[in-house]
Amino acid sequence: MEAQSLFDRVQAKLAENSVDRPSGKTANGHVHLLEGLLRCAACGAAMTIATGTSWNGGAHFYYRCGNKHRMAATHCNVRDLPVWAVEVVVDQIKMLLSTHWLLPAR
Repeated sequence: MEAQSLFDRVQAKLAENSVDRPSGKTANGHVHLLEGLLRCAACGAAMTIATGTSWNGGAHFYYRCGNKHRMAATHCNVRDLPVWAVEVVVDQIKMLLSTHWLLPAR
């Protein structure tokens, strides 16, 4: 009987802690729509989101090779790509497309 009670409490805690995330998961309130779509140039694995904290407590987000993440850098040694660098490229593409009348101007 005690084992069943413990099992039920654990299941309730797991349900409480679980979070359903759509594609383009959020990490600290930021949506990363390209996660899983970007591919590692070295090995072809999907890029996932990794986070880091600077000395002053600021959060930094990176795209990291999935193989590097899963295999502790034994299968791929490519450097992490800062999310801001990808966003700059995406913004430049949006600007180019909007200046050529392919996207509505905002």
